[in-house]
Amino acid sequence: MGKDNVLILGGGIAGLTSALELAETGSQVFLVDKEAEIGGYAAQYCCKGLELCEKCGACFAPQALDQVNNHSNISVFSGLQIKSSQSTDDGFKVTFENEQGEESSLEANAIVVATGFTPVDATKQLAYGYKVYQGIYTAYDLEQLIREKGSFKNAFPSDVEKIAFIQCVGSRSDYPEQDYCCRVGCMYTVRMASLIREELPEVALDVFYMDLQSFGKGFVEYKNSCITDKNINFILGRPAKSFYHPLKKKVLIQHESTVDGEIYEHEYDLVFLAIGSQPGVDTKNIAGIFNLDLNEDNFFKCENSFNPGATSQKGIFVAGTCTGPRDIADSMQHAKAVSLNVIDYLKK
Repeated sequence: MGKDNVLILGGGIAGLTSALELAETGSQVFLVDKEAEIGGYAAQYCCKGLELCEKCGACFAPQALDQVNNHSNISVFSGLQIKSSQSTDDGFKVTFENEQGEESSLEANAIVVATGFTPVDATKQLAYGYKVYQGIYTAYDLEQLIREKGSFKNAFPSDVEKIAFIQCVGSRSDYPEQDYCCRVGCMYTVRMASLIREELPEVALDVFYMDLQSFGKGFVEYKNSCITDKNINFILGRPAKSFYHPLKKKVLIQHESTVDGEIYEHEYDLVFLAIGSQPGVDTKNIAGIFNLDLNEDNFFKCENSFNPGATSQKGIFVAGTCTGPRDIADSMQHAKAVSLNVIDYLKK
């Protein structure tokens, strides 16, 4: 085995970025993903701009995919589940299993875990009637539909007059496993609402929110321009429930006004739930295999912010959203910092 083999677990945007950064330094990279195709969630997001770039980062995934698939120092292995790991004289021997139950092993001097996140299961947010009533979708559904159909107009009926977004669904709640901020919902909701406004100038757009978190440069200015220039209405307060009225053929949202304390009902043609992110389904299993620590929200724990991606286990690093909620740009930035740390580790 060479002195600079690196195993990357996870083929999402953080895994792709790490693979490219390490491969460019001459390392032989083994990129392994449990899915049949690499790309992760970022590869399923739609572009948020029509005429001008909205800097959503969705275009980075296909670019990275193309580069990874054509890089001579990167070998991609898809459809493999990790089974076990053991230490060797100069690194690790990791065993995987495919769908047919066949096992194979890879040896590496360092490992980068970039296994991503799991979207909140909106069906468990019973008050909002997702998958129960028609006209109620998640923002992730909206991403996929626009990407598949090419535009909002192609994805939904032409007679839509009123649309609502509900923020913080499955995050910042009273449940311990969902009491943290998703960090991305505010920006992607505003971007999606802006995209719809570009396509449908006359439709009414309401965004129900608890408060707006400013993650990323220029968010406040961007949000304010959506209010003043694009007539997107922001309503303070998270709705109590939503349901479909069969006679009115509308989705009804019950909302308590923060101004007068009264309960109001609002009628919409479509409602989109801005769901947050949770630890990946394999996080606890992988943590057990490598003896890695988890943080208070059950994402992988980084040792400290001055040592990007380093874990309690020598030679094992974590990158991207498996460490906590991040957007595409932040995931890429973190993965690049972690890669530099891996390179430094290999040199030593």
